[in-house]
Amino acid sequence: RKHRTRDKNLSFRGTRTDSAHRDLQHGNIIVQNANLLRLVDLDGMFVPAMRGWNACELGHRHYQHPKRAPEHFGQDLDNFSALTIYLSLIAVAEQPDLWHEYHDENLILSKKDFLDPSGSRLFTQLSRLSQKTKSLTQTLQEACKKNPLDCPDLLTLVAPPSKLPAWM
Repeated sequence: RKHRTRDKNLSFRGTRTDSAHRDLQHGNIIVQNANLLRLVDLDGMFVPAMRGWNACELGHRHYQHPKRAPEHFGQDLDNFSALTIYLSLIAVAEQPDLWHEYHDENLILSKKDFLDPSGSRLFTQLSRLSQKTKSLTQTLQEACKKNPLDCPDLLTLVAPPSKLPAWM
């Protein structure tokens, strides 16, 4: 469980600091000892001083929003990729055969799934897994149809509800 928590926090450290990696994908996340994750390939990173600029690259096609274009350059850009990675990992944990069936230059999801979320065979399979996986699948399918910067933050989707009053 510690590893999962650190993974989610690392994926969204950029959101907390108003920056974004912009190319979150399996080849840019290095797992080191003691559950330490390191992000690499920072050449396309977004920082607040770059607000209003266009992106110089669009990232790995199997981890990016299908409507992503150079003008989509902001602090929330990693949300789609992080949701894609997280959903892929929990789905494979629930049904390992998905890895053998769908893994290639991706974890399991691909650009083809994002371009036609309602017609995707994989999205259909994922929606038949646990309630958590089904819910995240529906969220990702809906995100595919919206603006690339409007994908919800993963921590908002998976964080346990607070027991504190709303005013705290």
